[in-house]
Amino acid sequence: MSQYGLVEQGLVERGTLVPRVPPDQVRLDVSLTGAASQGSDDGP
Repeated sequence: MSQYGLVEQGLVERGTLVPRVPPDQVRLDVSLTGAASQGSDDGP
C-alpha cells in the first residue's frame, strides 16, 4: 500500500519501521469472492 501512497513508513527508535496512514479518510471496497455486490445504497 505504500507504493500507492495510502501508507507511509517512518523510522522510530532502533530503526523500527512504523506504518502511518496520511489521509484523513480512506474507503476501500474489495470483493473477495469475485462477485460484485448488488443492491447496496450506501452512497455514490
